[in-house]
Amino acid sequence: MKKKYISMVLLLVIITAVSLIGCNNNDDEDISKVLKDTTVSKAKEESVKKDNNNLTLHELNKLKLDDELQEGINSDELKQAMKDFASSITNISNEAKSKSTDIKNNLINATDSMKKLKDNKNKTKNSLEVVLNNIEAKNIIDKLNDFSQKGKDVEDNINKVSNKIQSVNGSIDDFKNGLGNILEARKENIQSIRPAIREDLKNIRQDIRTDAQKNLDNIRKDIREDIGKNVNEVRNDIKSHIKEREDKISLRIDKTQNFIKNLFTQILQSKKH
Repeated sequence: MKKKYISMVLLLVIITAVSLIGCNNNDDEDISKVLKDTTVSKAKEESVKKDNNNLTLHELNKLKLDDELQEGINSDELKQAMKDFASSITNISNEAKSKSTDIKNNLINATDSMKKLKDNKNKTKNSLEVVLNNIEAKNIIDKLNDFSQKGKDVEDNINKVSNKIQSVNGSIDDFKNGLGNILEARKENIQSIRPAIREDLKNIRQDIRTDAQKNLDNIRKDIREDIGKNVNEVRNDIKSHIKEREDKISLRIDKTQNFIKNLFTQILQSKKH
């Protein structure tokens, strides 16, 4: 019977340990605050002892239960179990925050890649202006400006990714708040709340992992498709325009060479006559 009451108190303290996440590690002081409402006052205990002769059997059994409950609350085993549970919840939160940091770092790398693409765009633009010497260069510049606009669209997608990350962080906060509400609502039924808490934690963790993975997969797919599509389109357009200008220049060179040949032929013929 004593072990049963100790188990009940242990579960009650584990429930209250969730609220201690993010606080300092002054465990002994926090434990005493959490258990303050459940501790039987010394004055009441003394008063009950004096009136024991007038108590019924049911009331005496209740006093014995209160003593065993108080002993369970003050046990080192209970304190250590509460510390271990609070540590496991903190580890879960830290793991989620770590994954969020990795995603943000990947987004920073993607932003740097976009900046390099913009730098290459500016270099290509300057090179084309020198080679073509203003020969219908406006069309190519318009294409480059269009590429710049598409790059802005990719940046907008990156901003959407950041918003989705914030949504994931909000889900983590909702998980903590939801867990606190569940524990508060079920305090009166301690024995039955243990499997319900485990199932709720399991479902919430699975939902967070599933949503985060789906968001990451969709974001990566969208970024790859947008960048690949934009780069290939601009590259093909530039190659097409350069090839067209090269053909025109080659044709002009051929015409010029034929003209020079004909001119020399006419000069030689005139000298012979």
